[in-house]
Amino acid sequence: MIPFVREYRLSAFISNTIKAHHISAQEFWQLREFYSPGLGVLNKEGVKTSDYSINYPFQLNNVGNPFFVYSSKHIQSSEYMVDASLNPLKILNDKAWKTMFKTNNEYIFSNKNTTLIIFIKPVAEMKQANGFIAYGDQDKEFVKNKEWLVVSILKK
Repeated sequence: MIPFVREYRLSAFISNTIKAHHISAQEFWQLREFYSPGLGVLNKEGVKTSDYSINYPFQLNNVGNPFFVYSSKHIQSSEYMVDASLNPLKILNDKAWKTMFKTNNEYIFSNKNTTLIIFIKPVAEMKQANGFIAYGDQDKEFVKNKEWLVVSILKK
C-alpha cells in the first residue's frame, strides 16, 4: 500500500477511536488487514513466537504464547487469551511513547515511526471481529474466564 494511504487509514482509525471513546475490534481488524496485508497463524495451543519475528519494544508479562500471530512488512501483532483479572497497566513496561488514546483497557501510543495498539476486550467483542474460534462447546474451556488481549505494532 502507498505510504500516505497507510498513514491516512491509521489517522482515521485513531480519530474514530477518540470520537467513539473506545477501540472498535472490527475496525482494528480491518485496519490491520488493509494497512499491510500479511500472514496470520492460528494455534489455540499457542503459537511459538520464536518462529516469528515478534519484537515488541517492551515485555509482556504473564500472558503465555499468543493463539494468533499476524505478521507483515509493517505490522507485528499477536493475540492472547488472558485471565480476566489481568491489569493492562502491568503489561506495558515502556513509557517512551506519546499517548494518543487511553482508557482502562485500551491504549494507542505513538512515536515518530511506530504506533502501538493494545487492548483487552471481553470474549463477546472478540466474537464480533474474530471468526477463528468456535465459541460453543468446542472452545468453551479456551475462552472460559478469559479476555482477549491484542498487542500490535504498526510501522510507517
